[in-house]
Amino acid sequence: MFNTFLGEKLSSVQLLSVLVAFTVMYKGLIVIDHFMELKYAHKYLRLLMRLYVFIFPSLIIVIAFL
Repeated sequence: MFNTFLGEKLSSVQLLSVLVAFTVMYKGLIVIDHFMELKYAHKYLRLLMRLYVFIFPSLIIVIAFL
């Protein structure tokens, strides 16, 4: 709902893309730690999932500024 509100109120595409990317990162970390229960998993598996969560939102930010 927060991202929808931002989409309606903000006119800057770059700022909106950065804010959405950060919320995607935060939500991804929550899903990894709590719902997938990788908080206590092997560190390499958890690292791979965290890299996934950081790489794809970072690509959203890069594409927004191109």
